[in-house]
Amino acid sequence: MRRREFITLIGGVFAAWPRTAYAQRAGPPAGYKIDPEFTKRSPDGAITIEQYVNKDTDDYKWQFWVRRQGTFTLLDPEPADYPAEFLFTNDLKWIVREQKIGSGTSTLYLYRLASNGHIPARFRQQRSANSVRRVPTFRCDLQCQD
Repeated sequence: MRRREFITLIGGVFAAWPRTAYAQRAGPPAGYKIDPEFTKRSPDGAITIEQYVNKDTDDYKWQFWVRRQGTFTLLDPEPADYPAEFLFTNDLKWIVREQKIGSGTSTLYLYRLASNGHIPARFRQQRSANSVRRVPTFRCDLQCQD
């Protein structure tokens, strides 16, 4: 095999890699059941966030799925230990997820909704009710709607 053919072959493998590595599942894995108590709809009803729980394990695990325009997308591949609260911006371009991570501690996740799904933003802030050190305050002008 010549060098040019080898480089073309390697380039083709790397070009196909992201599509296979990040293939989206059609739905929650076995063992996960929807918990309707924590399902959240956007104000106009166009977006629904469904929370699925797996009670078959020692520790409950939660997954968050977004239903929008005929698509069903996993919001975050890492399962959470607790259910989450969700807020939508008025223009429905952003979702804020408040995730409990422990006793009195939460983490905020910001997701941007795009036409081809969602994109996690690079914003994350931890807050704690019993924090000893002062956490910087972030101002948010997204006009979130509950």
